[in-house]
Amino acid sequence: MVTVETKNNLPKEVEVKEFLEKALAKYPYPIFTDKVLAEKEVIPHSNPILTIGAWNWIKNFDKPEVILFEIFVHEQFHWFTLSLDADVWNKAFTHIKAKYRRQGDVFDYHKYDKEKIFWIEFVVCFNTMRYLRKVLNKGEYNMVYDSRKNRPYPKTEKFIEKNFEKIDQDLKKFGLVYHQK
Repeated sequence: MVTVETKNNLPKEVEVKEFLEKALAKYPYPIFTDKVLAEKEVIPHSNPILTIGAWNWIKNFDKPEVILFEIFVHEQFHWFTLSLDADVWNKAFTHIKAKYRRQGDVFDYHKYDKEKIFWIEFVVCFNTMRYLRKVLNKGEYNMVYDSRKNRPYPKTEKFIEKNFEKIDQDLKKFGLVYHQK
Protein backbone atom coordinates (compact mmCIF):
# COMPACT_ATOMS: atom_id res chain seq x y z
CA MET A 1 0.00 0.00 0.00
CA VAL A 2 1.16 3.50 -0.83
CA THR A 3 0.79 6.44 1.53
CA VAL A 4 0.30 9.89 -0.01
CA GLU A 5 1.32 12.89 2.10
CA THR A 6 1.58 16.62 1.52
CA LYS A 7 4.72 18.65 2.11
CA ASN A 8 3.06 21.81 3.50
CA ASN A 9 -0.65 20.88 3.60
CA LEU A 10 -1.40 23.66 1.08
CA PRO A 11 -4.75 23.48 -0.78
CA LYS A 12 -3.10 22.50 -4.10
CA GLU A 13 -1.12 19.76 -2.38
CA VAL A 14 -4.20 18.42 -0.61
CA GLU A 15 -6.06 18.40 -3.94
CA VAL A 16 -3.28 16.42 -5.65
CA LYS A 17 -3.20 14.02 -2.69
CA GLU A 18 -6.96 13.43 -2.98
CA PHE A 19 -6.86 12.98 -6.77
CA LEU A 20 -3.94 10.54 -6.54
CA GLU A 21 -5.57 8.57 -3.71
CA LYS A 22 -8.69 8.29 -5.88
CA ALA A 23 -6.58 6.85 -8.72
CA LEU A 24 -4.69 4.47 -6.43
CA ALA A 25 -8.00 3.13 -5.13
CA LYS A 26 -9.24 2.56 -8.69
CA TYR A 27 -6.22 1.13 -10.56
CA PRO A 28 -3.66 -1.56 -9.78
CA TYR A 29 -0.18 -0.12 -9.64
CA PRO A 30 3.46 -1.19 -9.42
CA ILE A 31 5.02 -0.63 -6.01
CA PHE A 32 8.71 0.05 -5.63
CA THR A 33 8.32 2.70 -2.94
CA ASP A 34 5.46 3.07 -0.54
CA LYS A 35 5.48 6.81 0.10
CA VAL A 36 4.47 9.67 -2.19
CA LEU A 37 4.77 13.36 -1.41
CA ALA A 38 2.62 16.07 -3.02
CA GLU A 39 4.53 19.33 -3.13
CA LYS A 40 3.54 22.70 -4.59
CA GLU A 41 4.99 23.37 -8.06
CA VAL A 42 7.88 20.93 -7.89
CA ILE A 43 9.06 18.88 -10.86
CA PRO A 44 8.06 15.25 -10.29
CA HIS A 45 10.96 13.05 -9.22
CA SER A 46 11.47 9.58 -7.82
CA ASN A 47 14.29 10.00 -5.30
CA PRO A 48 14.79 10.15 -2.41
CA ILE A 49 10.99 10.29 -1.97
CA LEU A 50 8.64 9.93 -4.93
CA THR A 51 7.32 13.50 -5.26
CA ILE A 52 4.52 14.80 -7.46
CA GLY A 53 4.09 18.50 -8.14
CA ALA A 54 0.88 20.34 -7.29
CA TRP A 55 0.21 22.59 -10.29
CA ASN A 56 -2.83 24.58 -11.41
CA TRP A 57 -2.85 22.99 -14.91
CA ILE A 58 -3.90 19.62 -13.53
CA LYS A 59 -7.48 20.92 -13.24
CA ASN A 60 -7.60 21.40 -17.03
CA PHE A 61 -8.28 17.68 -17.47
CA ASP A 62 -11.61 15.93 -17.17
CA LYS A 63 -9.92 13.28 -15.06
CA PRO A 64 -6.93 14.83 -13.25
CA GLU A 65 -6.53 11.64 -11.24
CA VAL A 66 -5.58 9.78 -14.45
CA ILE A 67 -2.85 12.31 -15.29
CA LEU A 68 -1.50 12.08 -11.73
CA PHE A 69 -1.65 8.30 -11.92
CA GLU A 70 0.52 8.37 -15.06
CA ILE A 71 3.05 10.60 -13.28
CA PHE A 72 3.03 8.25 -10.28
CA VAL A 73 3.56 5.17 -12.47
CA HIS A 74 6.35 6.91 -14.41
CA GLU A 75 8.19 7.79 -11.20
CA GLN A 76 7.66 4.27 -9.82
CA PHE A 77 9.42 2.89 -12.89
CA HIS A 78 12.50 4.95 -12.05
CA TRP A 79 12.72 2.78 -8.93
CA PHE A 80 12.37 -0.29 -11.16
CA THR A 81 15.35 0.84 -13.24
CA LEU A 82 17.39 1.38 -10.07
CA SER A 83 16.76 -2.24 -9.09
CA LEU A 84 18.44 -3.59 -12.22
CA ASP A 85 22.00 -4.91 -12.38
CA ALA A 86 24.62 -2.43 -13.65
CA ASP A 87 26.10 -4.97 -16.11
CA VAL A 88 22.66 -5.57 -17.59
CA TRP A 89 22.19 -1.82 -17.98
CA ASN A 90 25.54 -1.41 -19.73
CA LYS A 91 24.77 -4.17 -22.22
CA ALA A 92 21.26 -2.83 -22.77
CA PHE A 93 22.50 0.74 -23.29
CA THR A 94 25.01 -0.42 -25.85
CA HIS A 95 22.30 -2.34 -27.70
CA ILE A 96 19.52 0.25 -27.66
CA LYS A 97 21.85 3.18 -28.42
CA ALA A 98 23.10 1.31 -31.48
CA LYS A 99 19.60 0.37 -32.64
CA TYR A 100 17.63 3.54 -31.89
CA ARG A 101 18.54 7.17 -32.08
CA ARG A 102 17.78 9.82 -29.51
CA GLN A 103 14.50 11.55 -30.20
CA GLY A 104 15.56 15.10 -29.40
CA ASP A 105 13.92 15.47 -26.01
CA VAL A 106 16.34 17.58 -23.99
CA PHE A 107 16.98 17.03 -20.32
CA ASP A 108 18.90 19.59 -18.31
CA TYR A 109 20.32 17.58 -15.46
CA HIS A 110 23.53 19.64 -15.23
CA LYS A 111 25.92 17.26 -13.48
CA TYR A 112 24.47 14.01 -14.83
CA ASP A 113 25.41 12.05 -17.94
CA LYS A 114 22.72 13.32 -20.33
CA GLU A 115 23.14 10.38 -22.69
CA LYS A 116 22.59 7.84 -19.95
CA ILE A 117 19.69 9.86 -18.51
CA PHE A 118 18.02 9.87 -21.94
CA TRP A 119 18.13 6.07 -22.24
CA ILE A 120 16.93 5.60 -18.66
CA GLU A 121 13.96 7.86 -19.49
CA PHE A 122 13.44 5.86 -22.69
CA VAL A 123 13.07 2.65 -20.66
CA VAL A 124 10.92 4.36 -18.02
CA CYS A 125 8.64 5.91 -20.68
CA PHE A 126 8.31 2.56 -22.44
CA ASN A 127 7.37 0.71 -19.25
CA THR A 128 4.94 3.45 -18.25
CA MET A 129 3.18 3.29 -21.61
CA ARG A 130 3.15 -0.51 -21.55
CA TYR A 131 1.68 -0.58 -18.07
CA LEU A 132 -0.95 2.09 -18.75
CA ARG A 133 -2.09 0.25 -21.90
CA LYS A 134 -3.08 -2.59 -19.60
CA VAL A 135 -4.80 -0.73 -16.77
CA LEU A 136 -6.41 2.37 -18.32
CA ASN A 137 -9.29 2.27 -20.72
CA LYS A 138 -8.61 3.54 -24.25
CA GLY A 139 -10.16 6.97 -23.58
CA GLU A 140 -8.06 7.50 -20.45
CA TYR A 141 -4.89 6.31 -22.18
CA ASN A 142 -5.51 8.63 -25.11
CA MET A 143 -6.20 11.55 -22.76
CA VAL A 144 -2.80 11.04 -21.13
CA TYR A 145 -0.84 10.83 -24.35
CA ASP A 146 -2.89 13.35 -26.32
CA SER A 147 -1.64 15.91 -23.80
CA ARG A 148 1.87 15.48 -25.24
CA LYS A 149 2.52 19.18 -25.73
CA ASN A 150 2.46 19.50 -21.93
CA ARG A 151 4.62 16.43 -21.36
CA PRO A 152 8.37 16.29 -20.77
CA TYR A 153 9.18 13.59 -23.37
CA PRO A 154 6.82 14.12 -26.34
CA LYS A 155 9.17 12.97 -29.10
CA THR A 156 10.36 9.95 -27.17
CA GLU A 157 6.82 8.86 -26.33
CA LYS A 158 5.66 9.30 -29.92
CA PHE A 159 8.62 7.24 -31.14
CA ILE A 160 7.94 4.51 -28.57
CA GLU A 161 4.27 4.38 -29.53
CA LYS A 162 5.16 4.04 -33.22
CA ASN A 163 7.78 1.29 -32.60
CA PHE A 164 6.20 -0.31 -29.55
CA GLU A 165 6.41 -4.00 -30.51
CA LYS A 166 10.01 -3.80 -31.70
CA ILE A 167 11.13 -1.93 -28.57
CA ASP A 168 9.23 -4.40 -26.40
CA GLN A 169 11.17 -7.31 -27.93
CA ASP A 170 14.51 -5.53 -27.58
CA LEU A 171 14.02 -4.51 -23.96
CA LYS A 172 12.77 -7.98 -22.99
CA LYS A 173 16.14 -9.41 -24.07
CA PHE A 174 17.72 -7.52 -21.17
CA GLY A 175 14.98 -7.87 -18.57
CA LEU A 176 14.09 -4.18 -18.91
CA VAL A 177 10.35 -4.81 -19.27
CA TYR A 178 8.37 -4.75 -16.05
CA HIS A 179 6.09 -7.69 -15.30
CA GLN A 180 3.46 -7.37 -12.57
CA LYS A 181 3.99 -9.99 -9.87
